[in-house]
Amino acid sequence: MYMRKHATYIILAIFIIQVLILTLGETSYSLIKKIIVEKSTKAYELENIEKNIDDFEDLIHIPPIKNFRNILLKKLNKRQLIIIKIPENILCFYQYSDKKRKLQLIKQFPVAVGRPTRKSPIGEGVIYTKGHIFFRYKYGTNAGKIVQQAHTRNGEEYEMPYDEMFGLYMVVNQADSYVIHSTTEDWKIGMAVSSGCIRMFIPDMLELYPSLKPPIKVVIQYNVFQLEDGMITIYPDIYRKYTSLSLALAEFLEQKNINPYIFDSDKIKKVLYQPLPATISLNEMLHDYFLSKNITYDQIKIKYKDLLENKKITKINDFFVYHK
Repeated sequence: MYMRKHATYIILAIFIIQVLILTLGETSYSLIKKIIVEKSTKAYELENIEKNIDDFEDLIHIPPIKNFRNILLKKLNKRQLIIIKIPENILCFYQYSDKKRKLQLIKQFPVAVGRPTRKSPIGEGVIYTKGHIFFRYKYGTNAGKIVQQAHTRNGEEYEMPYDEMFGLYMVVNQADSYVIHSTTEDWKIGMAVSSGCIRMFIPDMLELYPSLKPPIKVVIQYNVFQLEDGMITIYPDIYRKYTSLSLALAEFLEQKNINPYIFDSDKIKKVLYQPLPATISLNEMLHDYFLSKNITYDQIKIKYKDLLENKKITKINDFFVYHK
């Protein structure tokens, strides 16, 4: 009986609060805070509540797009290209070289990307315009208003440097609108923390921004494995694309014409279970593989004599292509 009566009081209190919010509008926040919060919460707890209410997060005004087709049909600037690599979390800027007659990597910039619950879109799109950006509050009495104060990692406040804050507005997969933009929270660069937008250091954006002439093609990739110069780098699967990194690695190796069995060792298992990213040397793994099979280097030279003489194989890294 007591529990029912207690529950009735709680329901009645919630109903009264809802009526106050509907009738008083914005002033209801201050009234409820005064009546309930201030009397039931210590000073430091109240400060945390206010901080959470007035939080802001990637709330940048994106110009409404009425017709994606108009953007996609515009003549692209084919002399420039932006590729964003996740979970490597870098932005690559390519510029056409008249001398080499191809797009050439000019510079790479570290970025922050969407968190697992609000992923950055993977696919192709267009950076259709660029301009200044402004952050707006998401919650509380300041909801919708422009944020005037930024803060350091230690919580010290300073004026938002809007004169240095720029953004690149893009459409990805013909449906999603996002922004590559400057951030004052530079300690979060390299992490998956945004609501889908791509964040950059302010100095990096100031360096990149003047060079870009939209519309420019943008590609956002998601590659947990990278193979370059005989080294395989494994990045954390931040978007949980794979149920098993071991099986995913084996599939990746087969796509690269590498026999995955050369990696069937305790060493590779240890690599996958250590903090990522991690790098594996093909030279080292191949050496272990040939040793486990009791294959000497002299035997390798005899078996692949023609390939060695024709210089189709120039280093041990290349043996994986031909070894069955």
